Amino acid sequence: MENLNKHDIEFLIDRLKNGKEIPEIYKYVLFPTKQKEYELVYAGKMRKEDVLADTEEAKPVPLQIEKIFNGKKYSLYSKDWHNLLVFGDNLQILKTFYEDKDPIIKGKIKGKVKLIYIDPPFATESDFKAGQGQSAYSDKKKGADFIEFLRRRLILAKSLLAHDGTIYVHVDFRKGHYIKVVLDELFKEFEFAEIVWVCGLMGAGKFYPKAHEAIYCYKGTNAIFNPPNRLGLSQRIIKALKKDEQGWFYTRGKESSGGSNYLQSYISDNPSLTKEEVIALANTNRP
Repeated sequence: MENLNKHDIEFLIDRLKNGKEIPEIYKYVLFPTKQKEYELVYAGKMRKEDVLADTEEAKPVPLQIEKIFNGKKYSLYSKDWHNLLVFGDNLQILKTFYEDKDPIIKGKIKGKVKLIYIDPPFATESDFKAGQGQSAYSDKKKGADFIEFLRRRLILAKSLLAHDGTIYVHVDFRKGHYIKVVLDELFKEFEFAEIVWVCGLMGAGKFYPKAHEAIYCYKGTNAIFNPPNRLGLSQRIIKALKKDEQGWFYTRGKESSGGSNYLQSYISDNPSLTKEEVIALANTNRP
């Protein structure tokens, strides 16, 4: 405690003896951060060791087989393995996989998963319904509760990844910047890439409308990573191609999520090309 003088020490001892709260200014003097660069600090953040330990919130649960769908069309990967569709609290299920004791999954999942894709709630503070109006899921958590809700699941998910595994986490503007810092802390030895998914302008108003979401990719250094080339223009886009007054081809579509404006997306700025040549050029240049 190099930064504490005699007066500070006497003051702190007096506060402790009398059960009084320690002023926050002493926080980093008494408990200096061990992070080399930065750390995301928020209310309710648990130690990684406590997340992995058994708690009332996240105890391993026994797995029980309800149905087995054994297709005849495709052979099994191995005689004692079926893909699993698990119904239950995902934190408890992840803890069960982490514990690796249940006979259904023992030695088959932990440290062997090559790919994880997560499309979690976005902290919209809303309830969502399925196509028939039935309840789908609740997205009511907000603030620090949301960050810790997702972080605890990410800690357990990492324990399931193989040394050559990759994880993708789909987020949007509400909490994506916080989740990126959480992921950097947990997957610091992984390679990172950000995929920007352009989803069209969502709504309109006096402020900039939402136009994209992000997918964070953390790839193990030994992971096989050979993404395919993007597909060519769809038939829907091809049929919608029009030419403006300058001879440039474009397609247009209505903005999503309730917007009423139509947006123009240009395919080519060369007025001398035919429609067929524009389509061929656009497909060739799509990485």
